[in-house]
Amino acid sequence: MTDDLCGSTNTSSGVPCKWNIAKKGECPFHNTDDPPENGRPTKLSYERQERIATAVEEGVPLVAACRLNNISHETHTNWMEKGQEEDEGPYADYFGRLTRALGTDQEKKTQQLWEAAQETNDTATMLTVLKQRYPETWQDQDIGEAQPGVRQSIPEDLVKEWYEQSP
Repeated sequence: MTDDLCGSTNTSSGVPCKWNIAKKGECPFHNTDDPPENGRPTKLSYERQERIATAVEEGVPLVAACRLNNISHETHTNWMEKGQEEDEGPYADYFGRLTRALGTDQEKKTQQLWEAAQETNDTATMLTVLKQRYPETWQDQDIGEAQPGVRQSIPEDLVKEWYEQSP
């Protein structure tokens, strides 16, 4: 019968907790597998993680995906920070899963944008996509500024030739 109770002595009075696990499920005050520092179990479950990640992959904005799953964006941010610090565990799993979901969403949106820009021959959008995806190749390059007082001269025959060819 005692296996059916939480039994944690991490209570304000020090008396063992009598939460009936058999009838009510896991104790909401004492997570027996990995008790959190403040005594309250995390809302992060595998199911919630998957629901948030799937929503993001389907194009739902992250803030809305959090709201739809009954957590604040701040809670999500805290989970991501914990996950980035950990090598394994639920927060590390969440960090990895959400990072992949955001990457999937970004890939889909970039592909859709690229296809729409090609259909309409929108070269400005295509250039923007290339600059963001391949900045080392497509980003504007800083070639320095012209030195004040330095004059460049163009031979007169070239200037004359250019004027003669222009309409």
